[in-house]
Amino acid sequence: MVCVVIYALIILLVKDNQQLKMLTWSYRYARVWGAINGVRYTILGKENLDKKGTYVICVNHRGIADLFILPAAMKGVNYRPLSKKELGEIPVIGFLFRKALVMIDRSSAESRKQGVETLKKLMHDEGVSPLIFPEGTRNRTDRPLKEFYDGAFRIAIEAQVPIMPILLLNVDGVSPKGTFLLSPGRLYARFFPPIPTMGLTLDDVDALKQQVFDLMWTETEAFIAVHGNR
Repeated sequence: MVCVVIYALIILLVKDNQQLKMLTWSYRYARVWGAINGVRYTILGKENLDKKGTYVICVNHRGIADLFILPAAMKGVNYRPLSKKELGEIPVIGFLFRKALVMIDRSSAESRKQGVETLKKLMHDEGVSPLIFPEGTRNRTDRPLKEFYDGAFRIAIEAQVPIMPILLLNVDGVSPKGTFLLSPGRLYARFFPPIPTMGLTLDDVDALKQQVFDLMWTETEAFIAVHGNR
C-alpha cells in the first residue's frame, strides 16, 4: 500500500507530455515493489526487441503481479498499455489509469475505432509501441491461456508493424489466483523474436493470431512441466 501511494504521487507530478519519464518511474517502482515483497525478476530474450523499433506488444495476463514485472521488463521501451474503460472508473485510483493508459470502451464501436486510430497515431508519429493483452482480460481459468481476440493482430496488420509476443510466467507462484496475497518468488518475462506483418492483409488475422497463441501456449506448457506454476 505504501508503494501504491508513492506511485500515485509520482504520476500526479508527471505531466501528460512526459510519458517516458513516467515509464522510468514505473520501472523504479517495480524494482522497489519487488524488493519489498521478496519478488525477483528474470527477463529472457530481451535482445529480440529493438528499443528503437515499433511493435504491437502482446502479453498474457494472469494476475496482479503482471502489473509489476511488466514495467521492469519494459525498461527503456517507449510503450503505452491499452486498457478497458472500466479501469478508469475505479474510485480514487482510476485517475492513475486514465493518465497512464489508452482507454477504450469495448461496448462502443465508435470508442474502439477511436482507440485504434489513437494507437496508430502513437505508433507512426511518436514511435510508441502499444501493449495489448490479447486475452482481453485476466485469465482466471485453469488453462495456460485464454482464447485471443482479434484486436491486437488487426492493429498490427493495419499499421504494418511487427508483433512482439511477451510471455509472463510463474505469476500463480507469486500471486495465487483468487487472492491479492503475495508470496516471495521469481517472476519471468520471456521475449520472443518479433513476428513481421509486412505484406499481410486482414485476411491473415486468424493465422497470425493462431501463430502467436501456439507459440505462447507451447512455452507455457513447457514451463509448467518444469516448475508447476503458470
